[in-house]
Amino acid sequence: MSILGLTYFLTAAEELNISRAAEKLYISQQTLSGHIQRLEEHYGVELFRRKPTLRLTPAGEAMLFYARQMLGAEHRMTAQFADIVSQCRGHLRLGMSRQRTQALFCGIWARFYTGKLQYLRLPQRRQYGGRRRERRCCFMPGRCWGQSTA
Repeated sequence: MSILGLTYFLTAAEELNISRAAEKLYISQQTLSGHIQRLEEHYGVELFRRKPTLRLTPAGEAMLFYARQMLGAEHRMTAQFADIVSQCRGHLRLGMSRQRTQALFCGIWARFYTGKLQYLRLPQRRQYGGRRRERRCCFMPGRCWGQSTA
């Protein structure tokens, strides 16, 4: 089993058509079928019913669930390694009111960070509803803007 094999399986399972999946992956149908066959041999199960049309078996449904989880974990791991290599890691925790954040944080951030564009999530409490709300902001030295999301 490889990450590549899981990626190929996931694409085939989402497309439910070997030709379209192979085209989307820029590989031949034979290569895609070979990867799926190796997965089936490795686990000793049939992942797809091929006639009359391509569809997932119960084992294929389970593989789809776990493949999504494994590929998501691999993506997060790769992103974390990229942060470590570029020395872009750590936590910055600030406690400010909304008004002070809007007035002061842009200047603080511009002095603190002198690199690439960064995205932060700033949890805020609404003054009257008490409902938690997230504010996604973009910060660059000299500029500050954001958009609220419910």
